[in-house]
Amino acid sequence: MNLLRSLALVVPSLCLAGAASAQGATCATAAPIAGTGTFNFSNVGATNDGPAFACGNIAADVWYAWTAPASDSYTFDTCTGTSFDSVLAVYDTCGGTLLDCNDDTCGLQSEIQVSAVAGATYLIRLGGRNGAQGSGTLTVVGTPPPPPPGSPDVIVGALTGPSNYSGVGGIGAYSIGTTSCNIGTDELLWEANNPNHPVIGQNIYRHEGNRFELLGISYLKHGFTALQQNLCSPCTSSGTGTRLGVGCSDPYGSGLNGSQSGLGPRWQVNAHTGAFTYPYSQQGQGGNSIFKRIQVHNTDLDPSLHPTATIVGEGQYIAPDDAAAGNGNNNVA
Repeated sequence: MNLLRSLALVVPSLCLAGAASAQGATCATAAPIAGTGTFNFSNVGATNDGPAFACGNIAADVWYAWTAPASDSYTFDTCTGTSFDSVLAVYDTCGGTLLDCNDDTCGLQSEIQVSAVAGATYLIRLGGRNGAQGSGTLTVVGTPPPPPPGSPDVIVGALTGPSNYSGVGGIGAYSIGTTSCNIGTDELLWEANNPNHPVIGQNIYRHEGNRFELLGISYLKHGFTALQQNLCSPCTSSGTGTRLGVGCSDPYGSGLNGSQSGLGPRWQVNAHTGAFTYPYSQQGQGGNSIFKRIQVHNTDLDPSLHPTATIVGEGQYIAPDDAAAGNGNNNVA
């Protein structure tokens, strides 16, 4: 199992703020918003009010004056439903200290974090890189409450697919679907925008004669939300996509596990502890048809060259809270 583990490294519920949200053209006229939720915006036709800065040449900006509902860490992002290359920044006051800024955390979209004080107001600046314009949603979430004491235990309940992509230079590309199950006594963390979520590895082997040979490995799919289904046992739903409930299953199809933008490298993940770097390297990046996917030389799968061989697909989940509970040795199928 240790050898396999080394080879196979493997959104909170939001209250909508309405179909349209007011927004300010300048910091001085920033639109007041408060709490968590999703706020629709558009910077089409917006002018610029504020300096450019290193994490993105921001222009065509709109402004919000956001009031914290409680002392907590809050995340602001444009990762969902935004149609242009966005940049985010947060200040303590107009013309004051820049607390955080970001460009391109999730593809061309951005994410910032603030440790806020209850009742304090912060100025959120939202614009386009080099003046790009469009519409989208600003999402504000706080730190999810921790799960109750217990022991999460994620396993692979099923392998699905696979998907076969066009090859490059005699090398084929594949991905394998995986459905996870939480067979433990506690909910499993599945938080998209930090290192508290599972990563999913896929491998292809060939068994031929007395030899079991690794043919290809994938980058790791980073989990982003957990459904609450019933593949392995009756599900006690967590009620949120940020935790997989006790007894619940979550399907990631082969197409999703082969989606290049959500795949990160294995070297950043500790397969024993589940700890990994976030944001991860090459996040949001795509490439040619074999980039980040399981790569196998076509000759290694040619039945005329290997008439007695059996091809084996493998999936694995690595999660930090699963490993911390001592349940990290049953995660491969």
